[in-house]
Amino acid sequence: MNDFSHTIRNIFKSNDNLNKLLLINVIVFLTIGVLKLIGFLVQSPAYVFVVDTIVEKVSLPASFSEFIYQPWSLFSYMFLHSSRDIFHIIFNMLWLYWMGRLLQDFLGTKKLLLVYIWGGISGGVLFLLAYNFIPVFVTSVFSKTYVIGASGAVLAVMTAIATLVPNYEIQMFLFGRVKLKWIAIVMIAIDFLMINGGNAGGHITHLGGALFGYLYVYNLKNKTFLGDALDNFWNWIKKIFKPKKKSKFTVKNTTTIYYKAEMEDDEPSQEEVDEILDKISQSGYGSLSEKEKNILFKASKQL
Repeated sequence: MNDFSHTIRNIFKSNDNLNKLLLINVIVFLTIGVLKLIGFLVQSPAYVFVVDTIVEKVSLPASFSEFIYQPWSLFSYMFLHSSRDIFHIIFNMLWLYWMGRLLQDFLGTKKLLLVYIWGGISGGVLFLLAYNFIPVFVTSVFSKTYVIGASGAVLAVMTAIATLVPNYEIQMFLFGRVKLKWIAIVMIAIDFLMINGGNAGGHITHLGGALFGYLYVYNLKNKTFLGDALDNFWNWIKKIFKPKKKSKFTVKNTTTIYYKAEMEDDEPSQEEVDEILDKISQSGYGSLSEKEKNILFKASKQL
């Protein structure tokens, strides 16, 4: 038990946001599942009511009038999965692991977290807009409609990496090697065509996440205002909650600093980056040398 808790603490202390996102989703799922199970066993209406109320307060409601009293749900809903649908969280976490690992390798762990959070928020916003302004959904607002799940955030991650390296291939069971762009296109097409099915809110949320993932990477590639604005806003939020460090008087080696600055100014050319991306598409990320990984890391910092 001590080893298990130690492992969890190490994950949260690490700089790997992918593992943190996976762990948070699993912990929330297990917690809600255990609480629901206790309610089933004790058969206490009061207990069940309290648990259902808690779940409702962290789910994203379709009604604006209800949402204004629980605005945090625009964030919390993307970490919540139904305890009765284990396949929902299994598939979400598998896709998050596969696509998130790639995105983290290319753009870094900070941008992975940014895409996940903003993708989930974008999916939630599109859900709210659709259910309050599209006539076919408006009547559902009054019937206590909610959306939960990480699917919108996961699809944002998937679309982001597919936009960044569309021709990168992954091995898929039964299908062989498939390019990321085709996986993203098929997933988006399915969500679009299934809007008139039984889970319209979920599919709309997925599309909102996918739209963000595409726009974010597109703006990073083209160095437009949106990419910088979101990065700066995200950094500002983190500074608010980050504790201030006590200042320490230190003497630095100016020669080393000057040399480091010279090295950092040596920005990789687009031709070098393209050659590395082509190599990844053909042989995978693991085939890169340390020098090539450093060049790709420098390039991602410039995005």
